[in-house]
Amino acid sequence: MFGNKRKSVRSKSARRTPPATRQRRSHSLLDWLAGVGATDIAVDLGSANTVVYVRGEGVVVREPSVLAVDRETREVVALGAKAAALAGRVPQELVLVRPVERGVVTDFSAAAHLVHELVGRQVSGLWKRPRLVMTLAGRQSDVAAAALLGTAAALGARKAVRLPGTLAAAYGADLDKAKTAGLLVADLGAGKTDLAVVDANGLVDTEVLPLGSMDLDRAIAKIVLQETGLLLGPLTCERLKQHFCDLDEKATATSLCAGKDSQTGLPRQTEITAAMLRPALIPYAHQIAQALHEILHQTRPELSQWISSHGIMLVGGGALLRGLDRYLTQFLGVPVYLGEDPLYAVAIGAGKALLEMPLLRDSLGFENPHSA
Repeated sequence: MFGNKRKSVRSKSARRTPPATRQRRSHSLLDWLAGVGATDIAVDLGSANTVVYVRGEGVVVREPSVLAVDRETREVVALGAKAAALAGRVPQELVLVRPVERGVVTDFSAAAHLVHELVGRQVSGLWKRPRLVMTLAGRQSDVAAAALLGTAAALGARKAVRLPGTLAAAYGADLDKAKTAGLLVADLGAGKTDLAVVDANGLVDTEVLPLGSMDLDRAIAKIVLQETGLLLGPLTCERLKQHFCDLDEKATATSLCAGKDSQTGLPRQTEITAAMLRPALIPYAHQIAQALHEILHQTRPELSQWISSHGIMLVGGGALLRGLDRYLTQFLGVPVYLGEDPLYAVAIGAGKALLEMPLLRDSLGFENPHSA
């Protein structure tokens, strides 16, 4: 554990998972009384950002999933936005640690510290122990998942369970309504892309691509260097991706971009066009399109037909890439649309799942043994 704060391999799972979700059972009066006045919390632990949702308040935290750590003492000097602001100018005695890579926790100590700090702020001062849902990748090891849920329990959560992010997004889309036969969700995260076919019983089919919007940042930096000889920092690439990049062939926008000349090492500005950056976006969009085509092809006919008629929902930061929904629609011949509030769709969906917390069941759920 960190010291005190100084203050393509493609994986598939074609098996049908039981609803992460519903267990028909009765609850005692004591269980009901324990929940009265409790604050329920949902945590989306992502490669780029950690989002915390509190029922009744909405999204209360969105912080970068990064910590600045002292190289020698291993003390956490800063985390979240303060640590991310050091990118490109990190002091020699510090190192930036990103505990989640490609959607999987690779540094448990750092992840636990992040959860402890960001979630602890919401738990502190509550007179009732909250219930908590944490969205974790299906590929996350059982040991690491249980340990993270244990961290939540140590903060005072009386019950903590995990939920796949795509299933959480489906909750956000009100999948459980009887009129909805199913849904194909594409969660375009920073470190990976999760695809899932979901019906009223849970996950039908899933696919994970080791491809995320962070790969777009690197592709943008590479093509700008090739075309202009300008070296761009990660924050500049992120801004270009968010506010300028466009898959539309007709896009004509231009932007003055600042960076460092690769030959002289001196600061320089140059004009960037949307057409110049488009070739950096195509491989990303094309891989997602092919993966969606494949998962649709292997879905049972009736559900596939429903999805083809009603569309594919995109969530996650990558969904905000301009023109991506149109590109995928043209490629697949199937309507593709942005889910409501794509950046927060998973956290908000997990928050909706909290309404069914008394019925939620998962093999990795952790009941706080100290709860009343």
